[in-house]
Amino acid sequence: MAKVKVLVLSQTLVVKLFEALGYKTANTWDNARLMQKIRNLPDLVDGVKIKKPKVKVLLKKILKAKKVRIKMTGEEEAPKTTKKTAKKNKKKVESKSEQKKETEKKKKTKKVVSKRKGIDKFGSREGTIKARVNAVLTKKPKTERLLLKEAKIANPQGGHLRDLIRAGHIVKSEKGFALKR
Repeated sequence: MAKVKVLVLSQTLVVKLFEALGYKTANTWDNARLMQKIRNLPDLVDGVKIKKPKVKVLLKKILKAKKVRIKMTGEEEAPKTTKKTAKKNKKKVESKSEQKKETEKKKKTKKVVSKRKGIDKFGSREGTIKARVNAVLTKKPKTERLLLKEAKIANPQGGHLRDLIRAGHIVKSEKGFALKR
């Protein structure tokens, strides 16, 4: 009885192959799913052009193999560690944890800054319809129709001017709406 040659591939290599084939979520697949995709590989590859030569070679090997086995990433043999390499690894881990802490601090400070950024003096976010109306308000009274025309707004916001009056930012007169003096 002849032995069947088994092609043993690392999980990361198989994931890279499927990512090259266009499967963006391949890194989330477990071994069972990868094996299922390898079994269906001849159908999946039919008509697909692959540009990377390494991927082409790997694909040919897989298609020619009688049996394929995927080695889990954790199964790969780890290199022997000495005292020196152990110290280096410990320093790397410590420096990575410090870098994570620094990036978390930076993220927290960025969030605080972004809350205030992009808000006009009346409290509306910049770029919104309300902010455009706020931008055309002056101390000289203007009618609602004129304000909307200057702000280039086709559909007016319901009670924005009323809300500004209630907040004490503008006043309403016979001639229209104006900023408080």
